[in-house]
Amino acid sequence: MDLEKVKGYVGIASRQGKAVGGEYACRTALLKGEADLLIFSSMMSEGTRRRLEAICDTAGTPRIILPPEADPGDWAGKPGRLCVAIIKNEGLAGEIMRFFNDARACKGEVG
Repeated sequence: MDLEKVKGYVGIASRQGKAVGGEYACRTALLKGEADLLIFSSMMSEGTRRRLEAICDTAGTPRIILPPEADPGDWAGKPGRLCVAIIKNEGLAGEIMRFFNDARACKGEVG
């Protein structure tokens, strides 16, 4: 899957001040209901991933898990952070989710 388009969208969100990075910032955005999408690396620790996923489930916030080689924090200009939340920007969040849904459909994956 070519993640360059998603990388660009995350960069745009960050430059607009519509992306936060790191576990604490993402968790805070989720709990405040500000996060429209959570993007995180599969390299994130199991416990942290579970906590964030539980908050996403409660808040009804969609999430995307990236392959190990992807670095969402770097895309947002926040290197070393394994998760990024797109906040207060449903348009960009929708474009990112549409890209992943289209890529999944092209591969014949379901769910």
